[in-house]
Amino acid sequence: MLSKKSFLASVYRYNPFTDRKPYYVKYEIEAGGKMKVLDVLRYIQRNFDGELAFRSSCGIGRCGSCAVVVNGKPVLSCKEYIENIDIVIEPLANYPVIKDLIIDREPYNNKLKHIRPFLENTARGTKQVAQEDYQQYKYFTCCVECLCCMSVCPSFSRVPLEFYGPCIFVQLARYKSHPLDGGARILMVKYGGLHNCISCKRCTAVCPQGIDIYNDVVVPFRTAILREGGDSF
Repeated sequence: MLSKKSFLASVYRYNPFTDRKPYYVKYEIEAGGKMKVLDVLRYIQRNFDGELAFRSSCGIGRCGSCAVVVNGKPVLSCKEYIENIDIVIEPLANYPVIKDLIIDREPYNNKLKHIRPFLENTARGTKQVAQEDYQQYKYFTCCVECLCCMSVCPSFSRVPLEFYGPCIFVQLARYKSHPLDGGARILMVKYGGLHNCISCKRCTAVCPQGIDIYNDVVVPFRTAILREGGDSF
């Protein structure tokens, strides 16, 4: 029988309707080995406080809903393992908190509407899709819109109304990579304030799906804008 060990989970708590400001509550977690952060949250909800609010759905890293900040790094709580170390769990930054670890995704959803998130096929007839084009499109569809990249983006934090942010740019790259899409994606990127990107590459560093957002999204869009005679970066 494995001997149980314990660690402390300090969890961000805040209800804007009842609390004047956020606070942290420490919970002692008993575990015999590795645990997912999502399991820690469920353990707290089951054993300490049933009102702890957090999002989760698929549990296998495909929906992106369970993203939180653990020890300062945005992660998917259903994929992040810990083992007998004290942790601090917080909501994603740069978005309003609805309650505890649940952020308001409405600002993101509103921006998503502006980029026309569907294929705009302006060509008549059919077109054979090359394997290379399909692989690039498939690569971008790996994005689960967890908003981890938005949480660490200093440009989005500084000018959220003037900058779409890395996750929106990934969606634009996704549709632009599809050979049947005829949307004005480069124009949308310019309108979305790509020039505000400071090339810190933090978005790439935290993407749980391994998408190189800076080199595979930002740089190609910058190149495309320059080719069209846009402003330099």
